Amino acid sequence: MSFRDNRFTDWRGNHHLCGDVNFDGFVNLEDLELIRKQLGNSEELEWGTGPNQYNPNADVNMDGVIDEGDLTLVKGVFGDVSPWYCWHPNPSMINNGDGWTINSSDMAGEFPVGVVYSLKTEFLGKRGFKHFLSLNTVTGWGGGWTEVDFRPDAHYTFNPDWREVQPTDFPLEDLAGHEFIIDFKINRWELTGMQCCLGAYFGGWVILAEPYYMFCSDYSSPVVYVGKSNILEVMFAVKHQDLRVSFTPGGDKWHRIFYRLGPGLLNWEDGWFILQYILDDAEVDERTVVRLEGSKILSLLKGLGNRVYEKNPIPRSTYLQYFLRYDFRITNLNLNGAYFRPVYVSLDGYIDWAIKDTIVNGEYEVYGMYHYIKRKGTLWRPILSDSIVMNVS
Repeated sequence: MSFRDNRFTDWRGNHHLCGDVNFDGFVNLEDLELIRKQLGNSEELEWGTGPNQYNPNADVNMDGVIDEGDLTLVKGVFGDVSPWYCWHPNPSMINNGDGWTINSSDMAGEFPVGVVYSLKTEFLGKRGFKHFLSLNTVTGWGGGWTEVDFRPDAHYTFNPDWREVQPTDFPLEDLAGHEFIIDFKINRWELTGMQCCLGAYFGGWVILAEPYYMFCSDYSSPVVYVGKSNILEVMFAVKHQDLRVSFTPGGDKWHRIFYRLGPGLLNWEDGWFILQYILDDAEVDERTVVRLEGSKILSLLKGLGNRVYEKNPIPRSTYLQYFLRYDFRITNLNLNGAYFRPVYVSLDGYIDWAIKDTIVNGEYEVYGMYHYIKRKGTLWRPILSDSIVMNVS
């Protein structure tokens, strides 16, 4: 779901618990100390958690300065408890993106169909990061896309054993106790009347205990067996699409399912399937906060069944024919014992069937990526507050 009203125009706060400055699920002395450490600091300073910086999470009333008003608000809810806490230590991406890494994807470049890309991703002087994108069609009809991934450092996207379960992965069945929030805005999107898209994705991997079998077509050839994989990639898109030719957001089924060649986009047998779901159609120059509940991911995955078949679900284009396959069959898909790995925020843009000498430019900012986890068991209010016990089912 998306939040689209004035309360979230400058959305900075903790979604689950106002006054929880460090996102640990408790309003306690730690939160008061974080505010006291920066008393008098304003948003004109460099954003961060140091004594001479401005922490937007400590500015509880969001008036641009950390002061006694923020202390008063936190004291008023002192001792409040939420079962939800943020797993990542820096969800707001302050301190120059401390704890986050930008990775160039192998799905960006100059393609034989005549598209040259240029892109730049940089940390903002305050919070989050900004992504610049330019696609230039230089040789006539064609298409192409760029993608850059922005991931928490603690995940194992490029670990040589990435197909195996890693320490930070969690059982797929636990997804109902997770939710993800992306806070971003598209600043600029200059294009002409062609199919174009610019946006952000939340992405992750399902690591299966048993491999599924893959059958795909290569251009006009019949569907043939190409191998097996224990990986499914899931992508949840929030994007601005020219001509509104994208699928309608929402619903109970995946909007696109396609086969992706393996690393380097060259190896058939090392490929896997990508499942794509459209969360929202974002608008230009509109701050958008999108929440994805883990229970939604789980229900979509379980809705697949153990056999999946698609025949050209969307029109093909030159570059999609080259790198991705849309005629396919999946068999023996078994989610029992699977694990989930939320690995990236993907910055993405593409043009399809472009016109010669056309340049597409885009720019957008991502301000935060919040991964909340729900605790189970008995939670106690923090010390120096009235005693209370909360039972969480």
